[in-house]
Amino acid sequence: MLYFASATEIHLANAFLRETGIPQKGQREKRVPDESSPWTGAMVPATRVFELLNYGAEESGQEDFGLRYGRWLNLRGIDTISLMWRHAESVAQWYELAGRYVTLENNALSYQVKRSAHRTRLTHGVAPPLDQQSTHVIQAIITLTTRVFRELVGPSWSPLRLELKQAPPDDPSPFEDFFAAPVRFKQPENVLVVRTEDFHRKNPGHDPELMTFLVAYQKERAASRALSLKEHVVQAIHRELSLGRVSLKNVAEALVMTPRSLQRHLKTQGCTFSELLREARIETLKAHTALERPLPLKRLARELGFSDASATSRFLRSLRGEG
Repeated sequence: MLYFASATEIHLANAFLRETGIPQKGQREKRVPDESSPWTGAMVPATRVFELLNYGAEESGQEDFGLRYGRWLNLRGIDTISLMWRHAESVAQWYELAGRYVTLENNALSYQVKRSAHRTRLTHGVAPPLDQQSTHVIQAIITLTTRVFRELVGPSWSPLRLELKQAPPDDPSPFEDFFAAPVRFKQPENVLVVRTEDFHRKNPGHDPELMTFLVAYQKERAASRALSLKEHVVQAIHRELSLGRVSLKNVAEALVMTPRSLQRHLKTQGCTFSELLREARIETLKAHTALERPLPLKRLARELGFSDASATSRFLRSLRGEG
């Protein structure tokens, strides 16, 4: 399973590091794509977000670094899901929609709800391969959920209890002060326990029309991500061909993958990169041969992603079965 996060999360984490004066020296270079990936959008490996927050915690010596980050973030400007809470019918509607669409922003995260008449357990999960790195990401996410409650229910709102998987910090007071509730560490899950009444309390700022639009937008995004990897690779190949820089390395980078990983995943779908590239070149060739004026060989080479005319000639001969 490949885990991705919005590149916005990298930019925000880096901005927080800069603002808090944490030096960049010693930090591994985190490359963020300049252009949106045709497969995942503007995405990066999710591990980069986890690594940045863990790096910040180590450099600052702050065991509550994720909590501080969650308090610093602009609650209305994190991602498209963060636009929904203000207009939702209740925290319940926002949290359930966030759980449904969080994978569009970070598919290593999950939200789950377990209700009873008086208490509701909001579980904030992380994919098992990243769980050991998740302390500060989880702190930030649960802090954001708490801030949404305080915006919609009231500024003095507090949960019934907070349960965290992380080990007890030397000083738990920052957690106790912010959440204003008992905090239990070394628990099986990361859970915010709240009053069911608060979870379903009506939001006076609820905007049904805008929520309908926002939900439709998320559904559309989800549908666009439903394409198979093979289809996304074909799209990426055509785009790279049009830019004159097609290669396994460039296509893999566009999809936020390593060349080896891309080859391995394509193999599970019964194809290879070379086969898909050949098919894309044939399609491109057909489109150009349909023109009234055939392209000069040098121009055709560029359109097909070849470095010179001789490579193009060999490709054309292979299509004619001339070896």
